[in-house]
Amino acid sequence: PLLDDPSLEVRSAALRSAGHAGRRTLVPVLIDALGSRSTQEPARDGLAAFGDRVIGTLGDYLADATVPLPIRNGIPRVLGRIGTTDAVRALFRHRDRDDVRLSYRVLKAMNQIRARSPAERFPGDLVTEDLEHDARSFLFAFVHYRSCPIGGNATAERLLCIVLNERMEQALNRIFRR
Repeated sequence: PLLDDPSLEVRSAALRSAGHAGRRTLVPVLIDALGSRSTQEPARDGLAAFGDRVIGTLGDYLADATVPLPIRNGIPRVLGRIGTTDAVRALFRHRDRDDVRLSYRVLKAMNQIRARSPAERFPGDLVTEDLEHDARSFLFAFVHYRSCPIGGNATAERLLCIVLNERMEQALNRIFRR
């Protein structure tokens, strides 16, 4: 009942406690709490306290496109905090590149794991596939940027050039993060 308490402080403590107590029946409640800004951090703490026991479920939610995006956006940070080989595998289950923000969060979680555990093994074929995609994205934006007519300050062409330049920078950032 404390998970539904009107007080944010009480709900936050209940979310953290549910994870530390290892109450598996409350995992869906903790995952749903990732979708609310006010309960994200305590939900992450509670889920991370489960460790490896919750990774399979988190991987399922991350890979399921029917799960609301705010919830899916919170999962990579939890997996990054757990940081085990199984967490790496769960992160690599997300292969949909349509949502750039979620893909970037997955990449950041992988970087967090790599920084904490340099010996952790990542699947080379999937890393190569992702690198090739990022390189193609960079080159696609670069070719179009180079052919972009530079217009005046307030023209649509100028806006297109700015967006293409940002896409190139983002792709290059992803390449170096990998």
